[in-house]
Amino acid sequence: MEHQKVYTEIDSNKSFSQNNTLKEHCRTRTGENPHKCDICEKSLTSCSGLIFHQLTHTREKRYQCDVCDKSFARNFALKTHLRTHTGEKPYQCDVCDKSFSQKGNLKGHLRTHTGEKPYLCNVCSKSFTRNSGLILHHLTLTGEKPYQCNVCGKSFTQRSHMIRHQQTHSGEKPYQCDVCDKSFSQKSNLKKHLRTHTLIREISHINETFVENRLLKVVI
Repeated sequence: MEHQKVYTEIDSNKSFSQNNTLKEHCRTRTGENPHKCDICEKSLTSCSGLIFHQLTHTREKRYQCDVCDKSFARNFALKTHLRTHTGEKPYQCDVCDKSFSQKGNLKGHLRTHTGEKPYLCNVCSKSFTRNSGLILHHLTLTGEKPYQCNVCGKSFTQRSHMIRHQQTHSGEKPYQCDVCDKSFSQKSNLKKHLRTHTLIREISHINETFVENRLLKVVI
């Protein structure tokens, strides 16, 4: 009987049936992304990942969200997106009961309990719990800012920062207060605003208690 060759990573003791798969796995630790998309210049660790990514540019996005009309090339991507509307978080941590909308986020969170930091910078040897943290760290070392605003040309190290910046041009305010319907361009500003409602309720409660106590004294 012929035995299948197994390729094992020394650091994690993980085994793979193909040497290429082992190499791709190792890149998740080093942050190396040698496969670049020629459409948007996004870099990926594997050739198969690049092919799958390029489908998002060329493939029809026939899966449409019926809440915000955003479209997706894959059905599972739509399902994941829908959780941003429903608030569903099916992946729960069995240590602290915190829940997540995506399995990958739960995996990253679990490392905060174990202390595991498998993603190692090959420049300064600093370690990270998530690959995204390592990629961002590399950008700070190189000074690279790959995300550019298509309105004013300003560049950012993180896509989320670019999107937040672009809202200053569009005037879009997607974060709405469910108490007074006031809207904000940034989630952090909505959180600050919500505190004003909490403070008003606390002051109102204090005033009501004070008036009740005064009335009780008058009656007595």
